[in-house]
Amino acid sequence: MFSTNRIANTWLCVVLLVGAVILRGLFVASYRLMFHPLSKYPGPWLAKISDGYSAWYSIKVDLHLRIEEAHAKYGPMVRIGPNKLIVNSATALQEIYRKDDVRKAQNYEAMLSIPGVFNTHTCIDKTLHRRKRKVVNQAFSDSSIRAFEPTMIKNIDIFIDQLVRHCQCHQNLDEWSEPLDMSTVTQRLALDVMGEFGFGRTFDMQTSDTNRFLIDAIRATSRVVGLFYQYPRLKKLGVEEWLKTGIWTRSKFGELVKGMVQKRLSEEADASHDLFSFIINAKDPETGQGFTLEELWCESRLFIIAGSDTSSTAMAAAFFYLSRNPECKKKLHTLIRETFSNAEEIRTGPKLASCGYLRACIDEAMRMSPPITGALLREVVSEGGMVIDGEHVSAGVNVGTSLYSIHHNNSVFDNPWKYDPNRWMGLESESEAFVNRQRMQRLAFNPFSLGSRTCVAQTMAYAEITITLAKILWYFDFRIPGGPLGQIGAGGEGDRTGRHRTQEFQLREHLTSHHEGPYLEFSLRSRDSVMSQ
Repeated sequence: MFSTNRIANTWLCVVLLVGAVILRGLFVASYRLMFHPLSKYPGPWLAKISDGYSAWYSIKVDLHLRIEEAHAKYGPMVRIGPNKLIVNSATALQEIYRKDDVRKAQNYEAMLSIPGVFNTHTCIDKTLHRRKRKVVNQAFSDSSIRAFEPTMIKNIDIFIDQLVRHCQCHQNLDEWSEPLDMSTVTQRLALDVMGEFGFGRTFDMQTSDTNRFLIDAIRATSRVVGLFYQYPRLKKLGVEEWLKTGIWTRSKFGELVKGMVQKRLSEEADASHDLFSFIINAKDPETGQGFTLEELWCESRLFIIAGSDTSSTAMAAAFFYLSRNPECKKKLHTLIRETFSNAEEIRTGPKLASCGYLRACIDEAMRMSPPITGALLREVVSEGGMVIDGEHVSAGVNVGTSLYSIHHNNSVFDNPWKYDPNRWMGLESESEAFVNRQRMQRLAFNPFSLGSRTCVAQTMAYAEITITLAKILWYFDFRIPGGPLGQIGAGGEGDRTGRHRTQEFQLREHLTSHHEGPYLEFSLRSRDSVMSQ
């Protein structure tokens, strides 16, 4: 009898517990669907109820495609989470990322690798961000970038030398090389540059296999961080302990960075012209605070991931679009080879700055395939809320603009799915409509974010991308190989997931982006041109 009552009581507790969970779920869902401040905005119904929607598509690496799909279906304002409003307009972009009515969303706290230790990207508190940014800005000043440029060019020249050797494997220099995956080789270059800039030493990614696990480690780290950014509660529930995604490479990545930080700290601050030469002993003039060891590690980790991903994605995208738009490639070849008499001249300065069409081709590649495709969330903090595109948005709501969507907004960009560098060029017969269109395009173009949170390294990124592409165009011609390799990186005709555009370089989004291809074959321009160097 006692045993029977005990079993009955246990089942009663289970039923009550399950019932309570169901009732709570129904209550939360009802509130979010009918009474939440964002209840009037359209969007996928599951997204209105749970952040699981955006977390799931982050894992599937195509959240940016689902947001673009939602805009096409519902309009410029879509609800992509219980408390996330994504707005697709150039004016909203400026209002969200330039005004003081917002701050970074609490989601950024889920990105911390060490609890309570923020870097310049994850800082939510504006005062703390200003302190960190004031120090880091010194490392990325124009004079600092000029001083670092010879080291950057040294690594770019290794990249060029390896391509030359790759071509010279063939008896005749006019033959085409074996296909190369440009995503892989540009990632190796970008990581070597960031190693030199961050720690005064290269990772030797281009010349050794030892640290090439970094590419997989960064991809695994970004995927996990992207998941928690979309659904912070998962991290609080300890889901990270269950995730097996790249756990070995992520751990090895952390050990490598910590080791390089400790080695650099054992040297004099001015031992190398690198990031640490500025921040090791830097003090905030107002507070007297410097960077702790944990902060130095987190900043280093940030610059390795963000710095290498941005420039490698931009370079791979540029190679993709130029290889599929031969008229653009031909125009660039002519421009570079007429502007520079030899490859040694290719460096930042008036000559390179005069190559406006080169910059237009790079910007158009980043418009089509932005290194960060998603929405960088901001929390409305003004007590009375704020107005975005004429709509009042309550305090506490997270807002943002998807960079992929705004870069393909057809009210801003004519024929937005076409690669057209001329859209960034001034024309002699500029009508008022053309001038207004270009102004709106510039307002919407946002590969490095805006306002006080704009990417601190964008000047260095542009220098690396521009010099690399210019040197490639001076030395080589390149083309798409035949067969399946030539299709890697492109969309597939008939695809129903949003990857159906065959002339679009496909990105896999998990906060930053990863990608494959394009595979390209290279040919040296001529023996005399190469030997003269």
